[in-house]
Amino acid sequence: MVELDRRERRELRERKKRRTRDALLVAALELFTTHGYEETAVDEITDAVEVCRRTFFRCFAGKEAAVFAVQDMVESHFLSEPRQRPADEAPFEAKRRAVLCAWDSLARDPRDPRDPRPRAAVAAFSGVMRAAGQLWGQGGDGGMESLRALTETYLDALTPALSERWRTS
Repeated sequence: MVELDRRERRELRERKKRRTRDALLVAALELFTTHGYEETAVDEITDAVEVCRRTFFRCFAGKEAAVFAVQDMVESHFLSEPRQRPADEAPFEAKRRAVLCAWDSLARDPRDPRDPRPRAAVAAFSGVMRAAGQLWGQGGDGGMESLRALTETYLDALTPALSERWRTS
């Protein structure tokens, strides 16, 4: 009985730590995208989550570590979302919908390794994500909504760009 209580308390502590870390990551992402990385101070991130600096530094070695953790979090969403898509959905439509769902839920299948199609799809998709991100970074509106809209526009252009003829003559 006592061991169960200890285990439950330990699990509760771990869930709380995970929630705090996730909240710090979401706040960091929001602040980095709206104010810029250089202009965002650790104190702003901790204030947004209502924790002390010490809590931040228990989770991350520094702001740079938080950036890499944010990147890992975003990538994990982009990788996990397609696995939840219907198996009969076209690859680019699945990636398009998955990335949009990942952006929407951020605050929340292995194949034959010799098959080149998954790598080609990821390369094309990554190129679109990079282009959209660069264009977004050059624009004036740095909010998440504008990044999502720009990503959607570029993803919408991907399928016709790859499946239709470019020349009409």
